[in-house]
Amino acid sequence: MVEEQPPEAAPVVASEDVQVEAVPEVVQGTAI
Repeated sequence: MVEEQPPEAAPVVASEDVQVEAVPEVVQGTAI
């Protein structure tokens, strides 16, 4: 994360991590 990455690479990885981690939590919380 410290290494400078292209503006295209960072957002893609961040978006995937956020969606994969955040969405399931929200879905589970709502379902429960």
